Amino acid sequence: MTLFVLGLLGSLALAFCLIFQPQELDDIEGARAASALTPVRDLKAVVQNAVERGYPITLTEEELNGYLARTLLVRQAGLLSEHVSLDGVWIRLEQGRAEIVMERRILGRPFTVSSYVRVEQTEELNGRTRTQIIPNGGPYFQGGKVNRGGRFGRLVVPEGFLHLTTPAYKALAEVYGKETSDGWESELQFGEMAQVRIEEGRLTLEPIKPEPDSPEKF
Repeated sequence: MTLFVLGLLGSLALAFCLIFQPQELDDIEGARAASALTPVRDLKAVVQNAVERGYPITLTEEELNGYLARTLLVRQAGLLSEHVSLDGVWIRLEQGRAEIVMERRILGRPFTVSSYVRVEQTEELNGRTRTQIIPNGGPYFQGGKVNRGGRFGRLVVPEGFLHLTTPAYKALAEVYGKETSDGWESELQFGEMAQVRIEEGRLTLEPIKPEPDSPEKF
């Protein structure tokens, strides 16, 4: 029994230690304030053009984080400051999922929280593709029922723990949603995509082919 208690206390101590150690961000392309000054494509215009013309595009991790760095500087000083203080928001693109990382400070010390997201697409009876944003990173183990939700510091936590950070992510989505009706999903226009693929370091969007103009009637 004593060994069990000691083991439990040791595990809790390790968990708290990992929680208050911010995760490393050096592997995320563009995850620094300097990326706000790096010229990149106008992603909103690029996506809109792709949707209208029906051709696939690939957005890199660096481009997405450059976009976030530039736009967050403006929104942090305005609407966003009313909801949550941030040092940065970054996206890590992995095979099959993305990790949205919030870089914050608590009592002057850096602290990170993150949320995994996946994209799930199903073809409906009318031939259209239904795109859903799934707020988890998949199961801990193949065939398991408990999904990875994200990370508190360096500790990977189940998706149920993300209820603690939902208000912060919701505030962020609402602020970005001031320009569009549905925040990130609307900005990237996932609903207009026949295929969405998240891969290591890149996001590929393949829009629905526009219907050909109907022949004129005389």
